[in-house]
Amino acid sequence: LFRELKDIDMFLSPFKVELVSKTGLGIKIEADEEALKTFKRLLIEVGLNQSDFSREDRQTVLLAELLKNQQLDKFIIYANQFGVSEATISHDINALEPQLAKYNLSLIRKPGLNLSLEGDEESKRKAIREFIYNHAEESKFSALLNTQSPFDIESYFQNQGPDSILQILNKDVLWTVIHVLKENDFFWVNRLAQNAYVGLILHLTIAIERMFNQDVIHMDSNLLEKLKNDPMFERARNLSEYFEDEFNIDFPDEEIAYISMHLKGARLLTANDDINESDDSDISLPAL
Repeated sequence: LFRELKDIDMFLSPFKVELVSKTGLGIKIEADEEALKTFKRLLIEVGLNQSDFSREDRQTVLLAELLKNQQLDKFIIYANQFGVSEATISHDINALEPQLAKYNLSLIRKPGLNLSLEGDEESKRKAIREFIYNHAEESKFSALLNTQSPFDIESYFQNQGPDSILQILNKDVLWTVIHVLKENDFFWVNRLAQNAYVGLILHLTIAIERMFNQDVIHMDSNLLEKLKNDPMFERARNLSEYFEDEFNIDFPDEEIAYISMHLKGARLLTANDDINESDDSDISLPAL
């Protein structure tokens, strides 16, 4: 606190305003009448020019930060960013805990360390996907599929508000995923309904970025073996090979299995289409 008071003194000096401390009385600001009026006017102007983040806006940005980086910086950084107190930031973060609990995720607080997000990789990815769906207008996102250059996509993201999905997705990975799907003739992928196609793009973008970060996803061994014996797994493997070449990464069987589950649960353009060439009713698919 005393160090911060010294910083305030340096800040006030150009305005001919100073902090005066008197033992037993406390601290007060001293300045001549004209300097004090000028300083008050400047404070009001600064306050009016600050971004007006609502509580929901702040919590959305904090949640995006948590989901992308798995941790938060010091509270004072966000307090300065939003123009609120650290206590307000702490309250906002506490309000996120019930939302995270829905995905079996929790916040870990350890002295001397940044607050971090705890939970398994599948739960984290599910939380990321649902955050995107909740904060992106599907019609605008779907329009990205028809863009012709990275500039259009970047422009789209830059025009988003504080809850932009840009805070979650790596736009370079996103554009490359879209490009690979468009440039290669995946007949069965092109038969996906629009929302399923968008969902596949999101799934692949999230998975690839998480693999870059060495965030390993696990799957029940019995379910994995069942999926590996399903024809859709081979389609998913063929699809993953294009992205392995493009990004110079290896898709483990678990990642391929999750792609196959997404495809098995996908809705098609017409009711007569059938993307599934098997009828393995004993394979129980978890919610993606």
